Amino acid sequence: MPQNAVSFSLIVGVNAVAALASFSTSLTGFGYALVSCPLLLLLLPPKLVVPATLLSSMALSAILIAGSFRDFDYRRVGIFLLGGLPGAVLGVHALASLADSTMTRVIGAITVAAAVSLWVKPRRPLGREGLFGGLAGCLSGILGGASGLSGPPVVLFGLKQQWDHRQLRADLICYFALLHGAVLLMFRDRALLQGQTVELGLWMLPGLLVGYLLALALRKRVSQGRFRALSLGIVTFGGFAVLVWS
Repeated sequence: MPQNAVSFSLIVGVNAVAALASFSTSLTGFGYALVSCPLLLLLLPPKLVVPATLLSSMALSAILIAGSFRDFDYRRVGIFLLGGLPGAVLGVHALASLADSTMTRVIGAITVAAAVSLWVKPRRPLGREGLFGGLAGCLSGILGGASGLSGPPVVLFGLKQQWDHRQLRADLICYFALLHGAVLLMFRDRALLQGQTVELGLWMLPGLLVGYLLALALRKRVSQGRFRALSLGIVTFGGFAVLVWS
């Protein structure tokens, strides 16, 4: 097949994934990397996919922040970041040091575990919220730096604490924007943020915008519970696909 046809097919596939991930994130406040990383890993290597996914997610974060900044709880976001930033250093080191095949399997396993865990609805809030919130942030940072999948630990913690859905969504948007911005700086220092990475991130922007606009148009018509089930089903499929085909 001619190279330009391959490139066109790749661009279409990347934008379809970006649209699906953006649609999920625009409705819930999380899920961009959970949806996009496993599917993109079927096409491209981890050292390209993870930085490009986080890079493109920053554009969506900027859009979402504009509509939710009044709801931020900066104390909660700060607690997550106290653990998340040191954890991210460890995660980025793992991404830079491990072989692509190893990282692909690790990311697939993390995705499946994250999807299964998100089906669970935790009860009874934990005491010492600051301590456990910091631990959740640390695990989130490690996963974010290594695989881009920073969501599950802090999402599960917020659900466990029974935080208001609107408040949790806003806090997640703020936290991920700050954490992923810091991780991208670490990627640059590790030479993981290069020309191909930036190019892939730019390719994803049209699909990202389409996904956001679809979510905006359908937000009042789509049942949050049904969409959550659909999104987690796609994530679970993507994780298993990476494990099977890596």
